[in-house]
Amino acid sequence: MSVLTAARELVGEMTATPTGQSSVSVYETGRLVSLSPWLTLHAERIRYLLDAEHPRGGWGGPGGYGLVPTLSATEGLLAALRRGDLAGSPAQRRGAVAAVDRGLSVLGERLAAVPASALPDMPAIDLIVPALVEALTVHLDAVREDPSPELERWRGSRPGCRCHRG
Repeated sequence: MSVLTAARELVGEMTATPTGQSSVSVYETGRLVSLSPWLTLHAERIRYLLDAEHPRGGWGGPGGYGLVPTLSATEGLLAALRRGDLAGSPAQRRGAVAAVDRGLSVLGERLAAVPASALPDMPAIDLIVPALVEALTVHLDAVREDPSPELERWRGSRPGCRCHRG
């Protein structure tokens, strides 16, 4: 295909959808689950996060590109669990606990292995990552006092590392 043909196809696609194309964002969905649980379709957003998780845990792209979505989704699901948003759905609650568990494990590995200088050059990453790490830290600090056996694995996390024991 020539460059001219490719350019014409691109312009044709752009004019066919003049308002642009968008897709659901794991990062933004995690923020809504965490910060705006009163909005309609809250349970559907939680389901989306659970369905979008990679089989071995984590969300988003490879390497550093998955850091922000994984932080956001993990924090959002942990906030929902701590608030009791999933009390009426035991299966979804178990799924969320497992997703948080995998997310925290992935984050522990990524945050320990990837130096800040190796993170992708993304807009506001220097603001977003520390804010999400702090939000997770607040949750994990609260988990130490939480009687929920589902989060027992993370109750012994060490400050500064947030790695689980055992």
